[in-house]
Amino acid sequence: GGKTYYCTYDGSSWAWRTSKPEESTAAGNCGDGVDNDCNTFIDCNSENEDPGCDCGGTPHYVCFDSSIYEIKYYPNTDDYMWYGDTAFGLVGIQSTTTIIRDFVRWDISSIPDNAVILSVAFKYHCTSGVTTQWGEIYEMQYDPMAHIGESQLIYTDCGDGTMYVGGRNVFPEEGEQKEISLGSDAVSKLQSNLQSDWFAIGLKVEDEASGTPDLYEIIGKTASSNPPPALCIVYTP
Repeated sequence: GGKTYYCTYDGSSWAWRTSKPEESTAAGNCGDGVDNDCNTFIDCNSENEDPGCDCGGTPHYVCFDSSIYEIKYYPNTDDYMWYGDTAFGLVGIQSTTTIIRDFVRWDISSIPDNAVILSVAFKYHCTSGVTTQWGEIYEMQYDPMAHIGESQLIYTDCGDGTMYVGGRNVFPEEGEQKEISLGSDAVSKLQSNLQSDWFAIGLKVEDEASGTPDLYEIIGKTASSNPPPALCIVYTP
C-alpha cells in the first residue's frame, strides 16, 4: 500500500513496476519503437520524440494536449465567474451583460530545462468563428493552476500581456487540425518557463466593448476534439 506503480514495456508485454521506467540514450532503448516510459513520446521519431533520447542534435518535435477553461465577466455587476474545464470553449461577447475569455495551460516538465526552443504553435479545433471581430492570443504571466478560482486575476491576465496572435482573418480558422504559430515572443516566454514547467495562453476577441454578440468556439479535451487544444514545440535538447 502507498506505492506508486508505473506502466512500462518489458520487450514482450506491458507490465506494472514499483519504480519509474526509463526511455533514454543511457538505457539503450531509444531505437526500439516503443514508448518504454509511457509518456506518449517515442525514440527519435519525426513527431513526438522522447525528451530522454539524444537524437544527435536533431530538433525534437512534441505536442502536448490540454483542456480549455472559461472565465466570464459580467460588466453590469462587475463580477467574474471561473468556469472549469469545458468541452466547448466559447470566447468573446455572449451578450451585452456577459464577456468570456478562455485560457489553455500545458505541463511542459518533460522538456529539459537546458533545451533551446525553436518554435511554438497552437493546434486547435474551431467549430465556429467570429463574424464581425477577430480572435486574439495572449501571453499569460500567472500560472492559472496556481490561482484556481481567482477569476478576476486570471481573466485580466488572459488579455493584458504580450499579444502573440491578432488581426482580422488570422485567428481562429474554422475546422479541425488547425495550427497557428505563436511567434518569437512565445518562444522567448516558453524558454524562460522551462524551469517552472508550465506555459499558458489567453484567448479573447479584439473589441470586447462593442456590445455586439460575437463568439468563437474552441473544442476542449473532454469533447474528444480533433485535435484537443495542443501546444506543439520544436526544440533541441
